[in-house]
Amino acid sequence: MLSESAAVFASGDNTYGALGVSDLATTSRFTPAKVEIGMTDAGGCVKVIAASGFASFALVVLPIPDSPQRPASKEKQQNRGRLTSIERMARGRMHSLQRVSSQAKLDYAMNAGAVNNLFSWGRGDYGILGHGDTESSSVPRVLKIFNSMRVTGVSAGLHHVLVLTELDGVYAFGDGSSGKLGLGDTKPRLSPTRITSLDGLNVVNVSAGDEHSIVMTGETFFNRQIYSWGLGKNGRLGHNDELTRYKPTRINFFRGRKVITIVTGGAHNLATSEMPQGVCVWSWGSGCYGQLGHRDTWDAFIPRSVDEIRYESIRFIDAGQRHSLAISDARQLWVWGQGIHGEYDVPDPDASSTSILHPIKIDLPQLTLISARAGRGRTFVWGDRGRPKHCLSI
Repeated sequence: MLSESAAVFASGDNTYGALGVSDLATTSRFTPAKVEIGMTDAGGCVKVIAASGFASFALVVLPIPDSPQRPASKEKQQNRGRLTSIERMARGRMHSLQRVSSQAKLDYAMNAGAVNNLFSWGRGDYGILGHGDTESSSVPRVLKIFNSMRVTGVSAGLHHVLVLTELDGVYAFGDGSSGKLGLGDTKPRLSPTRITSLDGLNVVNVSAGDEHSIVMTGETFFNRQIYSWGLGKNGRLGHNDELTRYKPTRINFFRGRKVITIVTGGAHNLATSEMPQGVCVWSWGSGCYGQLGHRDTWDAFIPRSVDEIRYESIRFIDAGQRHSLAISDARQLWVWGQGIHGEYDVPDPDASSTSILHPIKIDLPQLTLISARAGRGRTFVWGDRGRPKHCLSI
């Protein structure tokens, strides 16, 4: 959890030190505990957090001393610190991290006088922590390779990580099975390695699934393209087949479409694009739990529209392990997919063990919805009941 004051809090399973709270050893935490050691010593401001199965990541931005700073606009000053979204929920089984920070990524990218430290901690299998070994660490440690770069995005899959930099390309590390690192082979990478096949492309978003990866290129949705690689099972790569790809491959379906955003789930994906009738939500990949929202449990080898919410003016989407969600301009929450873990607020307790094959609207009385995140077997909702703001789990 990232607070208004840029402090990081963590809770849940701490078996491998994924919480980064030293005084708890490996004891699970049922209430949020502040992550202080390591990152606090570095100073600066935490802007982005991410989490995989049992590993966590935090980006700390450090202003250069005596460097001229661009004066903030009145609107930025008003928005700074406002809680606007839960940017990344843990994909792990028992622990979660939440990022809540207004325009953090944008403010950072526009600040030419800033450097950053990217920290990682938790279980080190497959080299997912990026420190050149497979050792676990309960204390946040800095990934020094990124100290001289400007990191603008971090996405953690189950056992691999993608890091987006502004000028130095996209880096991948961790488990390389099924080619999900995009480096042309299946070898693990214990240290961050640049995906050279993406050099020259203006990558603006990265997203890591369990066994595949996706990136989006292009500054505006008029020229955006989507590339995917990794395990092709269930058609999750969107190439109308189940072939595994070891390097980024463009998804032809999105040529000429005004793509807005992309997200990956465990084995499925969501995307939005601008259409004449409004924003269209697309889904593809594994559909065995109804997570594609097509009123069936079939896999989709190419993107298909989620017709149930075609006219709902969707502004936000997210994909969990086996379920999906969307938020409309009217601040209405829609969910679909597996309900066995109680991801959805259903009136009949027995109904939570079934799958929802199409989007349904969730009623959140007395809560002004801000954002939501779909995790691994859980859904988190961020809203306003006046002051203070609340984070709910469904």
